Amino acid sequence: SEPLAALSLAHTTIFRNAATALEVVLNANSTLDLGSCKIGSLECHGLCAHSSLTNISLADNKIGDEGATAIGMVLKTNSTLVLLDLRCCQIGSSGCVALSSGLGANLTLTEIHFADNVIGDEGATA
Repeated sequence: SEPLAALSLAHTTIFRNAATALEVVLNANSTLDLGSCKIGSLECHGLCAHSSLTNISLADNKIGDEGATAIGMVLKTNSTLVLLDLRCCQIGSSGCVALSSGLGANLTLTEIHFADNVIGDEGATA
């Protein structure tokens, strides 16, 4: 059978152990939608590090600056991610600075959605 090309679990509650289990499934998917799934900062690094994913939506989750920092670190070495949706993720200026650092080294990401975060002046100039 063919592997899933896209997986949407939007608006479901995913707890830490379920997010870890999802990482195994992700190896065969290119699109992952975890919008409004109550994902926290701890799950961000593992979810964004998969080499098979090209599109990830973490919109409307409370990943905050800590999660954004983890994603920024992953972006420095990720070579497959094309779209990243981080709308309404409670990311502040320090998270935006960390993301900007990762984006500077990333050559594949072409689209990032970042609306409805509180990035402040420092984040806006990063």
